[in-house]
This record gives sequence, C-alpha cells and structure tokens, in this order.
Amino acid sequence: MDSRLSQKLKYVLPLIIVIELVLLYFQTPNLFDVARMLNLMKQLSVLVVIAVGMFFIYVSGNIDMSIGGQIALIGMVMGDMIVTSGNGFFGMLVLGILLGAAFGAVNGYFVTWMPIHPFVVTFAMSFIYRGLAKTVNGGAPVYGVSEHFEWMFSSTLLGIPSPLLIAGLCLVMGVGILRKTVFGRYIYAVGDDWPVAEMAGIDTRKTQLRAYMLSGLFVGTASMMALARVGSAQPNAEAGIELTMLAAAALGGISLSGGRGQLLRFVAGILILELMGLLMINLNVPEHFRSTIKGVVLLIAIAVDKK
Repeated sequence: MDSRLSQKLKYVLPLIIVIELVLLYFQTPNLFDVARMLNLMKQLSVLVVIAVGMFFIYVSGNIDMSIGGQIALIGMVMGDMIVTSGNGFFGMLVLGILLGAAFGAVNGYFVTWMPIHPFVVTFAMSFIYRGLAKTVNGGAPVYGVSEHFEWMFSSTLLGIPSPLLIAGLCLVMGVGILRKTVFGRYIYAVGDDWPVAEMAGIDTRKTQLRAYMLSGLFVGTASMMALARVGSAQPNAEAGIELTMLAAAALGGISLSGGRGQLLRFVAGILILELMGLLMINLNVPEHFRSTIKGVVLLIAIAVDKK
C-alpha cells in the first residue's frame, strides 16, 4: 500500500469512528450509558480476538475462508462435551483452543503443500467444518452451556469485564509477536515477496503453516468466548464472518496480497464496520442491504489497495 495512503489512514480511521459515534449519539443517546457501552465492547471482544488470528494469515499473503465453520465446529464439539460430561472449565477451555490450533494446522498444511490457491482450499474446508458441525448432536443446537461456562463472559477483574481482558491480552500478544520476534518479521517478509524470502533463507512453507496454526489458537479462544457469551452452541454460528474480517482488513489498510498492514488498524476497521452496522440497524436498514454495503466497502477498499 502506498505510504502516503498509509499515513492518511492514521488520521482517517479515527475520524470515521468519531463521526459514527457522534451520529449514534444523536440516534440513541442512551447507548452511551456505561452499562451499554461495556456490553457493546464485550460483543466486539470476540471479533477482536478473531482479528488477531486472521492478521497473521493476511499479512503472510494468505486467506482463510473457513473460520466461521471452525468456530461452529469447535462450539458444537465443546458445547456437547461440556453439557454431557460436566468436566472442569479449565480443561475444556484449553481443549477448545487446541482444537482451533489443530484446524489451523490442517488448513496450513493443505495451503502450503498443495498447488491450489488458499481461497479455494479454505473455502472447501469451510464446507467440511460446517458439515461436521451439523453432525454433532444430530445437527440441533446444544443448550445449557451457560451453566458451566457463563462466568467466562460475565465475570470481572478489578471492574473490567473478562472478555475485554482476554481481547486486550490477545491484542498485546499479537502486537508483541509481530514487532518483537523473528517469526513476526518472517511473516511480513513472506507476505511481501516469498521468493525473495526463500532466497534469504526463510522457510516460507513452515512460516505460513505456523501462521495458520497461530491463527487457529486465537480462533479457538474466540470460539470459547462466543460459546460462553451465547450460552449455547449453534451449527450455523458465525456464518459470513469471513466477509466481515476481509472488509475490516481492507478498510484498515491491510494489504490482502500480504506483507503490509498494522494490527491496530485492522481492529479499527472492525470497530468502523460494527458501528456502521448499529447505525443501519437504528435506521431500520434491512439485513440484506447491510450485507450489500459491507461487500461494497470491501470492493472499494481492495480497489484502493491495488492502486
């Protein structure tokens, strides 16, 4: 992405957020009550954790169109296990996160060792994950999870809701890995120009595989957060989340061809989209039009990125 455009985004993204907040204030003043704002931030926390994971994939020059299916499958498997076995919270949480890493490893393996575009591979995997999710519990939602898991989304520490703490921790971890580790530099190098990265001695396949696995860890974490938030597991959970992530990434100036972008701007893109969604809901804009607008935003952002 052109450096001048990147500099402009530093000011444009916060400006858009401020404008949306002002419009929301005039539409729904009581939205800015502390309780309502905390609830909004709790809802956003799941998306932020997903975004941290997706950023590693995008900046490495790849894509993942299966995260909705992964979240649905993890939710159904873990929800069913939690309800039927009643096992301890910590063990189930770790297992759910590791399951996400395993799915990421599967995706990464097929992407890096098969001569097929990542979009095609992960799009096919989305059907597999979603189909498997519908085999759990006979395809019916799993209820009663909140009895075992609700506190993960409703508890607080020093007055701060646990989802915000988890999202903040994931964000700090993501930024730290990208800025302070050799692996973080490798991801950017592979996404920017993988043949040059290979000539520099970087194992590009292993780097991309690790990016998918790391993304899976964050997606697994977000899956368990979503499970605790809703209190039930749904086989159709997070349908269309891939478009939201792509639109937010493009809006935040993340080059979808890889190699360039900042994680915090990705999060800003998510916030812009979610506030835009609230504005449209308050204006009674039908859901299908909201999806259309999200697609237009994605198309425009990609067109700007390619200039």
